[in-house]
Amino acid sequence: MIPLPTEESRSAGDLIQEFEPQQFADAIAQMQPDYPREKGVYLARAAVAHMAVGDIEPAVTAGSQALQIGIGTRSARILHKVRQLSGMIDPASTQTGVAEFRDAFTAWESESCPDRT
Repeated sequence: MIPLPTEESRSAGDLIQEFEPQQFADAIAQMQPDYPREKGVYLARAAVAHMAVGDIEPAVTAGSQALQIGIGTRSARILHKVRQLSGMIDPASTQTGVAEFRDAFTAWESESCPDRT
């Protein structure tokens, strides 16, 4: 498997600068299916890396998959990156997949993080 830095060892900016989206895809392709949480973390990181270089459609595709895994596993690491991705996406974007991602993210966020005001 391709070694990638951990969250603790690198900042998000370092991660994006040092690793291209394809490197995440290569690592994901080599993962064993018995580790969905690990796959979700890599998908979420890949989504952020794609978005950082302007690849919106692959970003929302990976982000949507990561969101589903994050919800299913209740992984805070995954969902933190998915939230980061959501903040990077222009809500008015008409790119393929953006509306679906935003709808799924908003539904999860409203269910998991109710407004307490």
